[in-house]
Amino acid sequence: RRFIFVSTEGSSAARNTSQNNIHIVMSRYGGSGGGRTRVGTKVFLNVYDLAPANEYLYPVGLGLHHSGVEIMGTEYSFASGSGIFESPPKVAPGARFREQIPMGAFDGGQTELIRALDDLR
Repeated sequence: RRFIFVSTEGSSAARNTSQNNIHIVMSRYGGSGGGRTRVGTKVFLNVYDLAPANEYLYPVGLGLHHSGVEIMGTEYSFASGSGIFESPPKVAPGARFREQIPMGAFDGGQTELIRALDDLR
């Protein structure tokens, strides 16, 4: 299965924001358990179904979905009008959790994560 939410080609991916030039580095295939490892903190993409029709559409690569990025025990999502918001992992009102996709590892700590989120907001 392929999703086109985020690309992490090769061993790492970086994103620079134009305002504060914050550098976020993600490494693929970090440790286990979703916590801090020698190579970073595991990052997951949580995918949710927004429509019952997804039961029929998903097998052919279609559907209405919501997604959130889980890191350090918190899920971050974006909604029009609300911007970036936090929620418990694998819980989205009005949606049904479908799957969790490992995205790699974040090579920063809580301070770097907060700084990056503040810049995106």
